[in-house]
Amino acid sequence: MKNLPKFSIDNYQFVLVLFLVLLVAGIHSFLTMPRSEDPPVVTPGAVVTVIYPGASPMDMEELVVTTIEEKINELENIDNIATIISDGFAIFNISFDYGNYDEDEKYNEVIRQVNNIRTDLPEDIREINFKKKTTTDTKILQLALASEYMDFEQMDEYAENLKGSLEEMDGIKSVEILAVPEKQVKIALRADKMVNMGITTDNIINAIDANNQNIPGGELYAGRKSFNIKTSGSYKDLDEIRNTVVGSVQGKLVYLKDVATVEFGYENNNYLARFNGKRCIFITAEQKENVNILDLTDQINAKTETFKSNLPPGLRLEAVHSQAESVRTSVNGFIINLIQGIILVGLFIFLAIGFKPSLVVMLAIPSSILIGLGFVDLAGYGLQNISIAALVIALGLLVDNSIVVTENVERYLQAGLPARDAAIKGTSQVVSAITSSTLTTLAAFIPIAMIKDSAGDFMKSLPVTVTATLTVSLVIAISVSPLLLSKFIRIKPGVKPKEQPLQKRLKKFIRGPFRKLLEYCLSQPKRVLFITIVVFLSAIFVLFRFVGFSFFPKAEKPSFMIQAQLPQGANLNETNRVASYVEATLDTIPEIKHYASNIGHGNPKVYYNYFPRDYAKNLAEFFVELKEYNPEGVEALLDSLRGAFSAYPAADIRVKEFAQGVPIQYPVEVIIYGDNLDELTRVSEEIKAIVQQQPGAVNVENKLEGVRTDLFVHINKNKAALLGVPISEIDKTVRIYMNGSSVSKFRNEEGKEYDMVLGSSAGNNATFEDFGRIYVKSLSGEQIPLSQLARIEFKKGPGVITHYNSKRSATIGADVEKGYNTAEVTRAIEAQLKNYPFPSNFNYHLAGEIEAQGKSFSSLGAAALIAFLMILAILVFQFHSFRQPFIIFAAVPMALIGSFYALFVTGYTFSFTAFVGAVALLGIVINDAIVLIDFTNELRKEGKTVHQALTEAAQVRFMPILITSFTTIGGLLPLTLQGGTFWGPMGWTIIGGLTLSTTLTLLIVPVLYKVLEKENSKKPIKLSTK
Repeated sequence: MKNLPKFSIDNYQFVLVLFLVLLVAGIHSFLTMPRSEDPPVVTPGAVVTVIYPGASPMDMEELVVTTIEEKINELENIDNIATIISDGFAIFNISFDYGNYDEDEKYNEVIRQVNNIRTDLPEDIREINFKKKTTTDTKILQLALASEYMDFEQMDEYAENLKGSLEEMDGIKSVEILAVPEKQVKIALRADKMVNMGITTDNIINAIDANNQNIPGGELYAGRKSFNIKTSGSYKDLDEIRNTVVGSVQGKLVYLKDVATVEFGYENNNYLARFNGKRCIFITAEQKENVNILDLTDQINAKTETFKSNLPPGLRLEAVHSQAESVRTSVNGFIINLIQGIILVGLFIFLAIGFKPSLVVMLAIPSSILIGLGFVDLAGYGLQNISIAALVIALGLLVDNSIVVTENVERYLQAGLPARDAAIKGTSQVVSAITSSTLTTLAAFIPIAMIKDSAGDFMKSLPVTVTATLTVSLVIAISVSPLLLSKFIRIKPGVKPKEQPLQKRLKKFIRGPFRKLLEYCLSQPKRVLFITIVVFLSAIFVLFRFVGFSFFPKAEKPSFMIQAQLPQGANLNETNRVASYVEATLDTIPEIKHYASNIGHGNPKVYYNYFPRDYAKNLAEFFVELKEYNPEGVEALLDSLRGAFSAYPAADIRVKEFAQGVPIQYPVEVIIYGDNLDELTRVSEEIKAIVQQQPGAVNVENKLEGVRTDLFVHINKNKAALLGVPISEIDKTVRIYMNGSSVSKFRNEEGKEYDMVLGSSAGNNATFEDFGRIYVKSLSGEQIPLSQLARIEFKKGPGVITHYNSKRSATIGADVEKGYNTAEVTRAIEAQLKNYPFPSNFNYHLAGEIEAQGKSFSSLGAAALIAFLMILAILVFQFHSFRQPFIIFAAVPMALIGSFYALFVTGYTFSFTAFVGAVALLGIVINDAIVLIDFTNELRKEGKTVHQALTEAAQVRFMPILITSFTTIGGLLPLTLQGGTFWGPMGWTIIGGLTLSTTLTLLIVPVLYKVLEKENSKKPIKLSTK
């Protein structure tokens, strides 16, 4: 490394060409790197969905869930299994541990385990679906194709055309059309006529099946020719279906049209969609990985504009959500912060060291960033919030090496050395020092990349980006910077360069007030150390008493969700009525840009940390987008909506904000375990009430909430056997009349296929009285009223059963209102739970943010320990001492004093990003102490006393330490002031720490050095002269 400056100057043509090649590659990476709002997060796991029509939750639990859970639990690396069991389906959410294994193979193991027991499960399970868990399935686009009167089939045809056009694009992974009911051929039976004519449902099904066959008739040879034989084949139109013979009565044929109507219609629509209150269908798009979303969206916009121009009157295409808008705003905002930081850093360096030297130093900033981005791109990371914030953090650090080189080269130039010799000697002399200081900084960041959990995965691009840019800055400082200094900086021997006004004022301060303060501190070491310890303990008290801890804040986006949950058993019409009320409320708010309504289904996944809901007749969900984001205004709006909706009696209406960070379903989450379902339901309701009463808890939800009432058909099996009516015939007839059943397929002339559905003339509006009109046929052919064979009764039962790790459970979840600390709200709830009289064999545990925070902070603590040991190893190697590394590490708690008080003053909590800032601060502060102690050792080797060496070293190194600290602060300041609740805590942690540590390092470190290093102690071996 020491020979690199000489090599660079002697081979400057090669070095410049190589430098330009890397710079161009970096620029290319910057222009082509994938862009996204947030980094993709690995969530190792699988989702298994089992569909078993007609099974109650209790039946699903007994026949399906227990067997599958037992089999999956045999696998290793399973963190937890959360199961939701409802009518006709069960969803298994399987989470894997973060570990050293192949996630794809683990997912395949889940599939194999379930398939191995397929024969042990009920035969009439319709399907078992598997899906790998991921956060990259977020929809980058949601469009609404709206029309008040156009037929759904026509709307679907236009949507299919757009879908096909979008799917042709290379960057599109999938396109989906939602909220379109399937068109069917509806055969509406007239029960009274069927009874009079002796026609049964089996007669109709068999007749349709016999007349809708398309069987090849073979081939006929005639002379030299052959002819294909065509039979009558399948139905050609609805009239053929209507004229199907289904039986006879009194010698006359009975046609289907005599006992039923045959018309086109739509299936029972269980998903209604509206855009700004107008009927619509949704079109969503998902992108492939490693695609630049901004370029992709530009191509999408071109296609949608063409599509819009060809739409008929009354049909319009509207944008509900485009992730590119948020990405563009976010990335541009960060780049602006970066440019502002570069300007602030450059201005300070110019004022501190002069014009020409500052140009050499400033060249290192864009060069290190762009070349570093090339390596970040090679590592597989794109431009998103985390990686760009890492550039801002590195901004103030990467100029440090060039500043040290420039100052040392200028010192030799002033001594009279030729420019070439001064550049080589001045750079070579500090190579070891700046390499060590860079390594100590990297040692603080690298362990963050080793964190094995979702939070570490979310932040991983930060240490990767910082490591790449700082490493590049080191290479530039010892190769390109001396080359430029040898060519462009000239100082006449004996002529002192003109000082900048800031330099004059700082030197006057150093020789005056600072020297006096330093002398006082060195003369009163015990008093100074005692005061420092007291101040540090007060900062610890402030941290735990006033600052508090948190995980990740709200997303601060100009959009939010509204969920309306009705009681179990509510039908879609009632849910639609509640949705209309919510829409009427939203229509009165001028700040709203638009909203999308989803009735009977959750909104598509438009944010990586949002968990969409599946089909549920008692659910309505609204995606609301605002015209702009104003923190105070948005908070006031959300509070106003919560207040208005809380008084609505027919539904539980929750206003939910998007959250940043790792995917967590609820910030506050209580999971209760108990086998007795009735008791579990009762306890969960009481715990929900406790959570609702806790100040700060909002949007409280109980997943086990609600008991539904169902109609049970109790068949008198003895009587049915006596009258010769098979039980299966009763079940099939009830299903046909009350729900409808697909009996065949109809294909029109264009080749489009439709289900032929046999059902009651009541259609979707079947009522309790329709049971009295149902007849079943005995084996003797007699038509028997269902009422003679069965009785109908209402019966209550669980609407949902939930399991957690194979145990029956109830999950109570809640969001946290702004201004409240999640950890404090959770601890307050926990204190009440400790006094709650749980039934025997019942227990609970706290999940949500506090559990994830504990895991992540534990991982960060381990990362900090690894960083500490790595830095210690570097320092021990450099100083050949244990005492001096101890002195250097003493600067860290001094810096944390400033960090904790900065968070207290700004009103932020010690969040995950603040913890990352503290770890980063570790490396930054240690560098300042290294600079001071290294030079003190140099002066002692020249024969100065400890007191003399400390006094001179503190004054001489005042400027480099100040410049390093202020460039770091200047680079971070724009992001800190504009980064909101996510980056603000990290920025103030570093800024507050550096502001205080800059002073304390120059005062307290000399005091500790004087206390621990006696005059007659063995002098340390100097390895560097930074």
